[in-house]
Amino acid sequence: LGFQGGQSGSKNISGSGLHLAGMDELKNYLSSKILSRIVRVEFFRPYSDESRLEIVDLFIEAFSEKLAGKFPVVLNVNEDVKKFIVKEGSDHPELGIRLLKQKFDKYITWKLENLVQKRLVRADDFLDVSLEEISGKKYVVFRKVDIVNLPPA
Repeated sequence: LGFQGGQSGSKNISGSGLHLAGMDELKNYLSSKILSRIVRVEFFRPYSDESRLEIVDLFIEAFSEKLAGKFPVVLNVNEDVKKFIVKEGSDHPELGIRLLKQKFDKYITWKLENLVQKRLVRADDFLDVSLEEISGKKYVVFRKVDIVNLPPA
């Protein structure tokens, strides 16, 4: 059960006032019999864009580690792509991080899986992931980057 601040009639409450306001709101939804059985109530605040960017970095790190064991490729995800995913995944803050994960999967995970299935990407490829705008619409683009092996200095 969740409540979102900023609705009509709500106040900017913090600390114990938040707990009391939350419990009062629960009384509108649950009977006193059920309320008496609640042991603990957790309150979560919306994530900031900075926090969402850090979470996208964690998604990239976890995805890269997962790939390393099965299909080693190196992903270099541009900051513009990260910000785009955060913007796309912030449409409904009440969904928390679920929408952000869905957008990450849509723009990174599923696109890369599609490229692998079409054999356009091979193991040990280095991929640069960038954002391009074509006719006013933004696209996440994967490009192979050739790494030149330089002799040791």
